[in-house]
Amino acid sequence: MMREPGIPDHLTPLKMACPQRLDGRWRSDQHDDGYRGGGNARQEVETVFHRACQVDELFQNHISVVAELGFGAGLSILETIQRFRQVASPHARLCLISLEQFPIDPNVLKEMLMHDGAAPDLVSALIDQWPIHVGGWHRLSFLEGRVHLTLGLGDAADLLPTMNFKADAWFLDGFSPAKNPDLWTPKVLKMVTDRSASGARLGTWCSAGDVRRTLTELGWAVERVPGHATKRHRLEARRSGTTPNRPSPGKIHIGGAGFAGAGAARAFAERGWSVTVFDTKGPATGASGNPRSLVQPRLAKGLDAASHLHLHAALFAARQMDQLGVPTRDGALHLKVGHHGAKVEAALGHAGMPDALIRAVDEDEASILAGFRVGSGAWFASARSVSGPEYVAALLDHDNIEVRPDETMMTRLEETPVVWCTGSNAVDALGLSGLHRIRGQLEFLTPIAGLNHAICFGHYLLPGEKTLVLGASYDHGDSDPEVREDTAQMSLELARAALPGVSMHRTGGRTSFRLASRDRLPLLGPDPQGRFWCSLAHGSRGASTGPFLGAFLADCMEGVPGVLPSVYVDRLRVGRFKS
Repeated sequence: MMREPGIPDHLTPLKMACPQRLDGRWRSDQHDDGYRGGGNARQEVETVFHRACQVDELFQNHISVVAELGFGAGLSILETIQRFRQVASPHARLCLISLEQFPIDPNVLKEMLMHDGAAPDLVSALIDQWPIHVGGWHRLSFLEGRVHLTLGLGDAADLLPTMNFKADAWFLDGFSPAKNPDLWTPKVLKMVTDRSASGARLGTWCSAGDVRRTLTELGWAVERVPGHATKRHRLEARRSGTTPNRPSPGKIHIGGAGFAGAGAARAFAERGWSVTVFDTKGPATGASGNPRSLVQPRLAKGLDAASHLHLHAALFAARQMDQLGVPTRDGALHLKVGHHGAKVEAALGHAGMPDALIRAVDEDEASILAGFRVGSGAWFASARSVSGPEYVAALLDHDNIEVRPDETMMTRLEETPVVWCTGSNAVDALGLSGLHRIRGQLEFLTPIAGLNHAICFGHYLLPGEKTLVLGASYDHGDSDPEVREDTAQMSLELARAALPGVSMHRTGGRTSFRLASRDRLPLLGPDPQGRFWCSLAHGSRGASTGPFLGAFLADCMEGVPGVLPSVYVDRLRVGRFKS
């Protein structure tokens, strides 16, 4: 299978852990070792990690970055969020990054955390956002966006090289070197060191001589100190230098109030930035204003940048919509019809993918999902159909965001950074190469009784509260803004061929323009001259990639761990196309 360098493996099934509770302790079936060392679990986290890394002092900084090897049941992470909540200022932020090779079923996870006395509201927040078990980095949010957890699912030795960051503190919380030697190798500890800021601190319950010597050779000042409960010793370590004090948020101007602009605005606003969004036509008036949009993963044949981006963007958007309370219709049924059938077969060809992501359905189950008789296909349970204007409105609903219908931001104001998210209007305004507009026409149909989920067959049918959306055309080189009868008839013919016998009555339509790039990836980052930043060319997937890449853009500008692997800084680079 083709794998693009720097892209984590999201297609190889992850093996789940099935913890067993023996003599009052939870033990891993994968490593035959306890998830905690004995005694009071919360006190262990306090002693081994918080005290070693002096987190109370660290959390006085505006932004702190804490990393962990061995997420396990998540107690160390939740206890760290709880400690941050208790001692940090209201405007401070915490960026967490943790890795886990063998994730736990969320129901078991909840039982373990509640047994150990974790804060119930944080446990609920974690379980509500718990990601589908696919490889790569998943972004979870706590305390109204003040805390971000970037959770890596997969082998640490494979995942760490894909992410560049500098942690102020490290929790080494893997199982013992005798049981899980792969997490304590000199190679992994070197990657930990390379991703540590000056003055970084490290805590671990492990005092093994090989670990202690390796850390010393890597430049850490290591001290063996009394352990917790039954452990005789533990390690505390520190790098030389002073912990960096990362800059405070300021003002930022964003041009465009569609999915990309609203998503970026939300990301910066939650981090404490003062955000002004400029759009002369108002929010969600372009392609983002479609009455229904479909957010769903894309499962391609290989491990390429596009499929990884679209998978994790869709999962991120679904979690965000849930957190914001945006009404959605869950699930999408993909039918094995016409040319679309080959894509469905290819998606189902990835053996062992979680049912929560994709699974095959026979004619009977597909017909129940559709509400009328159809053939077999694939069910994407994680897909969401959403009202574009409602999603955009929810993204912009934040005290730190002001929306202004004027053009003040067209010229750079003082030192305020500008982010262009203006969709198809950017082609002429910015003069960037490698971009083109694509016309898209939707048809509005009267609702079909029993149809409650999205159905995809090359085009799609998206049920809403009062109307049914059929779409969308993909018209290259067509600049006509009017709703045309010939386009409508082609879409209806495709739908009737895929769904014979289903009555369809058209009531109207809508046309908008998407912006796409030559390689079908978005443009993100600063322009080559450093005049402004961009989040552009999201094509037909702006409802997922717009908010997702808004978070990644904020990560890049702040210099904190990214929601995407570091290779995307180059893969999405604004100036990558020649004239």
